Amino acid sequence: MASNPSKPSNTYPINPGSAAGTGIISRSAIPAGRTTMKALRIYAPGSSNDLVYEDASLPVLGPTDVLIEVHATAITFHEFQWPETYVNAEGKDRTPSIPAHEFSGVVAAIGSEVTRFVLGDEVFGIPGFDRDGAAAEYVAAEETSIAHRPLSLTHHEAATVPLAALTALQALTTQARTLPGEHVLVLGASGGVGSYAVQVAKSLQAIVTGVIRSVHHGFAESLGAHRIVQTGTGKLQAALQEADVVIDTVGGTALQEAATMMHDGARLITLGAPVEKALTKGRNIQALFFIVTPDGRQLSTIADMIDANQLRPTVAAVYPLAEGRRAYSEGPRLGRPGRVVLTIKD
Repeated sequence: MASNPSKPSNTYPINPGSAAGTGIISRSAIPAGRTTMKALRIYAPGSSNDLVYEDASLPVLGPTDVLIEVHATAITFHEFQWPETYVNAEGKDRTPSIPAHEFSGVVAAIGSEVTRFVLGDEVFGIPGFDRDGAAAEYVAAEETSIAHRPLSLTHHEAATVPLAALTALQALTTQARTLPGEHVLVLGASGGVGSYAVQVAKSLQAIVTGVIRSVHHGFAESLGAHRIVQTGTGKLQAALQEADVVIDTVGGTALQEAATMMHDGARLITLGAPVEKALTKGRNIQALFFIVTPDGRQLSTIADMIDANQLRPTVAAVYPLAEGRRAYSEGPRLGRPGRVVLTIKD
């Protein structure tokens, strides 16, 4: 984007009535007078069927925020069940809200206290879950929750990375503290988070077992798992009993089975819901449930891993932003590995 970062333009339309004098925005490449953008929005708790493609106001930036012109965003099918989709950090209603909480794009404006990015930087990241997402032409995100995107990826590929890969990295490092040589078993190894968990575990020099449905055997094998086990087979019980770390991306009966079969001293990391205490009562099983924390520094680590060919993303399908409601509806039924992406700017 052609803009000299040393010359503040102050063309970004800040919160009405406070634009010029506050110094909140230090530099911008948004054309003067532009105040709206195209976006997907939902007006009350519901489902993707309630999404509306329409004009929305450009995001309001804080001093530590970065405004990104979104090129692509990956979608999470169950985010309409998250309370944060409809309320802000104080618990107050913030509808109509914009979904999709990972993106790849180009820096279009920066807050006055931003130090790590300049106009035109190509970045990827996660806006806070309690603020508007990236199913729009522009999204605002904290400087600390974004990073320069991997050089080896397109915007469509990079958009699939932040939420899923960061969840996998934090599950295996911050939560499980995986050591080289340990056995890691990933439930749902062909899914968005699961596919990254296999690759991150391998990069940590763990011995990796991927648990999948039979239809995805070839894909899971291509990720580099040392062993592939299909659900519903007798081999799964033996694999669970060997595992030092289990990453559960599936929940339900798969999680219950894992919790009852793991050996004492093993760690079980769950992403959907906490483990029922009764399943591990009287046993030395460390069961941890966590929600990913946006972290730009860790995203930089992930970008380096991608450019070093240690991680690779998988795009299941691409839809234009205007067909976002269809993407949310059709995506779960595609039956393909990888993530569904909305494209905003080629």
